[in-house]
Amino acid sequence: MSTSTIFCTALKELRKSRGMSQQSLGDALGVSANTVRAWEQGVKKPSMDALMALSDVFHISLDNLVGRKLPSGTEDAGLWKLAERYRELDSFGKKAVDEICRVEWERVHHQQPKVVPLDRPVRMIPVYDMPSAAGVNVPMDNDQYEMTEVGEDVPSRAQFGVRIQGESMMPYIEDGEIVYVDPAATLRKGDVGIFAVDGAVYCKIYYVDHEGNLTLVSANPDLQEANIYVDRSSGQEVHTFGKVLGHAEVRMPENFPG
Repeated sequence: MSTSTIFCTALKELRKSRGMSQQSLGDALGVSANTVRAWEQGVKKPSMDALMALSDVFHISLDNLVGRKLPSGTEDAGLWKLAERYRELDSFGKKAVDEICRVEWERVHHQQPKVVPLDRPVRMIPVYDMPSAAGVNVPMDNDQYEMTEVGEDVPSRAQFGVRIQGESMMPYIEDGEIVYVDPAATLRKGDVGIFAVDGAVYCKIYYVDHEGNLTLVSANPDLQEANIYVDRSSGQEVHTFGKVLGHAEVRMPENFPG
């Protein structure tokens, strides 16, 4: 295959691999679509200035472009695409790619790769202090929170945390423990949730009887007097902030009459 034929084939493959039309390539080079078509058909040969411009547009060397090494449309084009994608990564993504390249280079060159843990993106969520049962401030509706870094052990669905006060959910949830809440979850009987009743905030087990009356149940069997009963016709204001995640083991106390 002649050098001229190789160039014509390479130019067409490179243009298509970039998703460019003859018109768009011509616009990038400052020539007409007819000129590009003539190059691809071998009717005309580009000038040195045009070859340099093509090299810049396709991010390949002149040697590859004029046929010293036939670009298959995959190797050089693939490298170009990788470079373009790399430029669009954030700092964490670039660090990940750099680390993989380093480890693989050391493997190919028969060196013992040293794997360095990558810094993970920091995840911060608001954590509220739960007021006492007599409190009137609803923490999820104000700015009384502390942005807290959480690890991978905290479910991705958790949107905020609440620091529990009291022993009504023991032995499952300790006094001072932070629980994490998914506000989009649908609560079912037996789930643990965060609730506000007439302005006071509670962490309790959700229970609705067959008549539609609500009881917010304490898991601690010794603190059943702390249960909150809301008759469906009482008109009391009840707000559900969401489901507490990671506490599926919580059970109704055996002495709960429901």
